[in-house]
Amino acid sequence: MCHVQSTLVMFVTKPLLSLTNSDTSVTAFWRCFVNTGHMKLNTLRMRRRGAMTTICIPAKDEAGTIAQVVDACMSMMRSHPSLIKEILVVDDRSTDDTARIARERGARVVATVGSPWLPFGSNGKGDAIAVGVRSCTSELITFVDADVTTLDPEFVVTLMRPLRRSRAVHLVKGTFRRVGGSSESGRVTMLTALPLLRLLHPEVATFQEPLGGIFSARVSTLAALDLEADYGVDVGILLDVVSRYGRSSVEEVDVGSLEHRRRDLSSLSNTAEHVARAILARSSGQLGLSGDMRDKLRVVDERSIASLSA
Repeated sequence: MCHVQSTLVMFVTKPLLSLTNSDTSVTAFWRCFVNTGHMKLNTLRMRRRGAMTTICIPAKDEAGTIAQVVDACMSMMRSHPSLIKEILVVDDRSTDDTARIARERGARVVATVGSPWLPFGSNGKGDAIAVGVRSCTSELITFVDADVTTLDPEFVVTLMRPLRRSRAVHLVKGTFRRVGGSSESGRVTMLTALPLLRLLHPEVATFQEPLGGIFSARVSTLAALDLEADYGVDVGILLDVVSRYGRSSVEEVDVGSLEHRRRDLSSLSNTAEHVARAILARSSGQLGLSGDMRDKLRVVDERSIASLSA
């Protein structure tokens, strides 16, 4: 019983309480300064058939697994040269050899540190995704977690298929089974994301992996969004795409069995806070939030140009 109580405090109570003390400010300048030039450039590149993707791997201190992930993606690119344009690793303030290893294995590496798109520095995963979107030159982009140690060799083809089939599809989320046979979603998904989504966004609560970091999307679609700067980015993208283009614009596909590194509860507590903030920031109508409170919940501020400003 004590373990259950401590888990609920970690994933539910603490994230929600922390939101009331958030001092994050959002300036109208960065919220409205969308990268329209990059959107138009990618629109010109678009082709109704034959669209290619960049596999993008956001990574921070993943020297232990990055070689295996890049090798798997390079093998896919050799097998599907007409589908995969390049492998791109976004190094987000790593203090180990992540960048060097990724470069030696054949990936193109860009860093959030010193990026012209983040003049105030990176706040986390969302900023790394933003740099990846801004740095790629393909119509589509496919994201893969840097700590995945098993990848189905055809997962990129599976993710891309709905996007290549219909222009009405803007985002494809990957569902997967954990190694060992479990299809149960992760702890933050089960204890934080899904309860909030069922209450506030039931049309999205039917997705199996709303927080999943393995997904494909149109670059122009992501470039038009104000991306969350931290771990709220994945659910934020899902909610924003559904809000803009409708529920049918997002599909889920099975990408096989995956194995991630298991994170401790302290780390997951921070993730749960970021996820809760992202969901609540998009629930102002349901909750009657004031503009000031809604802005406090958004992690798109003067220290983070996650909207891909040009």
